[in-house]
Amino acid sequence: MKFRAAALALLIPSMAVAQSAPPNAPVQDWSNIETVTVLANPGPALWHISRNGSDVWLLGTISPMPKALDWNKAPLTDIIAGARMVYLPPQLKAGFFETSWFLLTGMHKIKQPDDQTLRATLPADLRARYEGWMTKLGKKIDDNDDYLAAIAALDLEGLFRDKFELDGKETGAAVERIADHADVPSKSLATYRAMPVVDEVQAMSPETQRLCMKAALDDIDTQSANAKLAAQAWATGDLAGIKAHYSETKLNGCFEKTKTFAAARDQIVALAINAVN
Repeated sequence: MKFRAAALALLIPSMAVAQSAPPNAPVQDWSNIETVTVLANPGPALWHISRNGSDVWLLGTISPMPKALDWNKAPLTDIIAGARMVYLPPQLKAGFFETSWFLLTGMHKIKQPDDQTLRATLPADLRARYEGWMTKLGKKIDDNDDYLAAIAALDLEGLFRDKFELDGKETGAAVERIADHADVPSKSLATYRAMPVVDEVQAMSPETQRLCMKAALDDIDTQSANAKLAAQAWATGDLAGIKAHYSETKLNGCFEKTKTFAAARDQIVALAINAVN
C-alpha cells in the first residue's frame, strides 16, 4: 500500500474542480480566473493581500514539479523572515498500524472480483494506451492486473512521476525549511488519512473505474510533454508560460466521486480561506 498512499498524496494538495479540456492538452480556458496584477521578481509569482494593517503573502504552486527544480527562494525568504506564521499544504498519511491492518484484512477491497483482470475490464483503445505506458515505464503489462482500475490508475501516475522524477512535495518542503531556519512557526492546513478514500473505491461503478484509468492516461500524456515546461515557467513567475503548459490533474475528478475525497477538498478550501482571514 505504500506506493498507493504516496500516489494519492500527490493528488490531494493540488485539489481543484476539474475543468474540461481536449485530451493530452493543457487547460486553456482561463476565463473564470480573476485578473490580478503581479509584480515581477526573479522567482515564483507571489500574491499580496493587505487588510486592516495585516499582510498575507500567497505562493501559488503547481503539481507535479521536477525534484531538482532550481528556483530563486530569496524573495520568499525575506518575506518569511518577518512572518508570524507559515501555512503549508495539507498532508495525507496512512499510519503504520492502519496500513498493516489493511494489508492483512482489506486487500480484497481494491482487487478485481471473481478472478477478473484489470486489462479485461478496459476497452481495446484504453487497454492499448495502458499497456503502452506500462512498457515505457519499464513494468510488465500485467503487473496490476489484480487491482481495480482506479487503484491501477493511481499507481500508474505514481510510476510515471517516479520515472520522470516529478515530485510535487519539494516546494512545500523548501518553504518549511526556510521557516525553520527563520524560527517562524509553520504548520499544515490539515492532515488526512488515506484509508477512508481507498475503502470507497470498491463502490465505484465499472464505468467510473474506466474513467479513472482514462483520466490517469490523459494526465501522463499531457504531463510528459508539459510538466517540466510548466515548472520552469513557475520558477520564474512566468504566468503566461504556466497557462500555456499547466493542466489540472484529471484523476482528481475521478476521486471526487467518493464522499471522503470530495469532503476533504471542500474542507481544504474552507481551511485555506480561514487561514488567510
